[in-house]
Amino acid sequence: MEVLQKVTTWIMIMLISVIIPTLVTPTLGFDTVKWTLEFGQDSKHYTTMLTSLRDKVKVPAAVCRFPVTSKDPVISKKFILVEIVGSEGRTVTLAFQTSDIYFVGYRDKINNAARANFVADAKLTDKEKGDIFPDVAKNNRIDLPYGESYDSMENAAGKSRSSIDLGVKRLDDRIKKVYGLSYGPKPTKEDKRKLAEFGLTVVQMVAEAARFNDIENRVINGGLEEDSFFPDKNMIALEKEWAKISQAIHNASPSCKELKDKLDFPSNVNTVDGLRSYISLLKFKKVKTTMVVSDSNPIKYMAYVI
Repeated sequence: MEVLQKVTTWIMIMLISVIIPTLVTPTLGFDTVKWTLEFGQDSKHYTTMLTSLRDKVKVPAAVCRFPVTSKDPVISKKFILVEIVGSEGRTVTLAFQTSDIYFVGYRDKINNAARANFVADAKLTDKEKGDIFPDVAKNNRIDLPYGESYDSMENAAGKSRSSIDLGVKRLDDRIKKVYGLSYGPKPTKEDKRKLAEFGLTVVQMVAEAARFNDIENRVINGGLEEDSFFPDKNMIALEKEWAKISQAIHNASPSCKELKDKLDFPSNVNTVDGLRSYISLLKFKKVKTTMVVSDSNPIKYMAYVI
């Protein structure tokens, strides 16, 4: 009887040791791209970061030789992180959705503790916030005083992005201003400006530059050392047209020659090859949902690609 009890106890211990680990959710560990800010650096550093970012968000199949983002990435690939190391070791880690490279927030430190700053309208669950920055305590997550749109960021900054200059030195300066900045649900006007200018800078120098080689080249030619440049109307027009330009290239496939869609910008381009000097990454192809009514199935939803 005693032997039977010992065997039973041993079996129960073995079962617990096998079952319990399966109840622990592993850290997803999203892909991370690193960029160390060095003044006077070779353009290769910046281009390497952007190339790596594009490679990590693209699906295997290209369209007209352009890499394309995934509409429905697997959970472990839903977000991509970009770690930026600034002067004096200040490190901020940016988080973007891989499907559209939309900025959702960043990690910094305050009082030597990791902090997560998320855009106010990011549609993220608590679990996703924890998965993105697993070392940040739940009570150290805070909402930024702006949403993901340019309008929201510009309102918080109190100015248009056309009046906010871009460059590596400017980015480093803006990291200094927000790193460890203490702000609450109602930040001061000055703190809102600092936070929004940082957001506008990283969105354009990272996300937009990953989408558009035209913008990448603007940074290389005018913002890698202590120089800086202001976004002009053509650059801002491009930023507004990513989805439309991407769709036009999708619609030109498989011939990949003449564009079927008329573009607002660049309005003088009517071929796929003519867009290669502007865009370097396509947004996933748009899927439209329509409603089909029939006698046998009164309401049936059908999704198809356009």
